[in-house]
Amino acid sequence: MKQLLAGYKDLFTLLSSYWGIYGGFRAVLLSPFFHLSLLITCFMGPLWLKARWIDLATDVIPNMLGFALGGYAILVVFGDERFIQIISGSPSSKKASPFMGINAAFLHFILIQLLALMAALVISNNPVSLIPVEWKICVYKQLPELKSALPYIKNSVHFIGSLLYVYAITLGLAAALAIFRVSRWFDTYQQKKKQASSSQNQ
Repeated sequence: MKQLLAGYKDLFTLLSSYWGIYGGFRAVLLSPFFHLSLLITCFMGPLWLKARWIDLATDVIPNMLGFALGGYAILVVFGDERFIQIISGSPSSKKASPFMGINAAFLHFILIQLLALMAALVISNNPVSLIPVEWKICVYKQLPELKSALPYIKNSVHFIGSLLYVYAITLGLAAALAIFRVSRWFDTYQQKKKQASSSQNQ
């Protein structure tokens, strides 16, 4: 039992660390990529009103996950040891290092894809249909307004699922820009390294 609890505690600690480094809900709500996703989803009514996003998500996201994991692997091994030391944090610093910030951005990209894919799989299996009819009748008797609200609830669920799917796609651009940002850092580092080497040789 202790090992089981320790596993959950470790998972919660890792996710809390990632969420804090990424910036939490504030970072998501202020993100241009989230704003773009929201705008696209609002203008693509047929995508979620007709539940077309489910098939798209199950077809597209597995391939995107391959790209994400490949990009993450490139990021981890990018640069030399000295460069990694420069962009990594120090024990005295309380802020997250640039290296951990980039890692958190990539992990966010991967987690949103997984959430969108899981949402598509769960919704496509219609979990409401698993509830016994007797229970539904009992609930409708107690809350008659719930039955008339069901279409709105259904559309809201599909809107959120579609938003997750579109957000996962726009985060692909964010991940590509993260790799480009690290490349720029490494290019600047190499230029300074070459300048220092040429000045020593003169």
